[in-house]
Amino acid sequence: MFLFDQGVDYPFSTPKSSSGRAYIIGNLDTNDPLVLEIKVYDTAKAYRKNRIIDGFGQIVKYASNYNKDVGYLVVFNLDNIEIKIVTSEPKENEAFPNRVIFNDKIYFIIFINLNSDQTASKQGKIKIEEIREGELFDQVKG
Repeated sequence: MFLFDQGVDYPFSTPKSSSGRAYIIGNLDTNDPLVLEIKVYDTAKAYRKNRIIDGFGQIVKYASNYNKDVGYLVVFNLDNIEIKIVTSEPKENEAFPNRVIFNDKIYFIIFINLNSDQTASKQGKIKIEEIREGELFDQVKG
């Protein structure tokens, strides 16, 4: 409601593009729209790394459609697992959020961990799901 109170009538939209509908395109009435795709990681529904890889392919296409040099993929992680993007970047260049460079464009992949069923002391070893940048690139290479 705050956005509407401040005069922003359409803060987010899902406009059609030649690649389909992105989940969120913000600031459409500006020269610099925000292009963002949302995915869910939930093994109970078989939404695993394949969903993230598909989402990366979508955000690459949407960034191209809107002539953007930056795209965002937000993943809501419902499982008790850490998801790691393995890139060719030197370790010292790793930062939050995950950054993947493809075709001279930057794509940020942001994981939001929502599983809080157990306290940290009862979770045991942390499981890690790795996604290599090559797996992401295979989704978008022609």
